[in-house]
Amino acid sequence: MQTKDVNVYISSVVDKYSDMVYRTAYHALCDTHYAEDITQEVFLKLCRLLPDFESEEHEKAWLIVTASNLCKDTLKRARRRDEP
Repeated sequence: MQTKDVNVYISSVVDKYSDMVYRTAYHALCDTHYAEDITQEVFLKLCRLLPDFESEEHEKAWLIVTASNLCKDTLKRARRRDEP
C-alpha cells in the first residue's frame, strides 16, 4: 500500500471505530486517561502492523480484541506495582 493510501485507510478506520475502541477501553479500565492512551495505542499498532483483514467484521473484531488485550496488560502492570 502506498503512503497516501495508508493514510486514507488509517484515517477512515479511526473515524469509524475510535468511539468503539474508546468505549471498550473505558469499560474495562473506568479511567478516561487510560482509555485515551489505549485508544491511541490500538491505532498505532494498526499503523505498524497493517494487517490484511478478510472483512469489515474481522477488522472490527481485531480492534476490539487488541483494545481488550492492551487493557488487560495495563491492569496487570497496575497490580504488579501495588504488590509488596
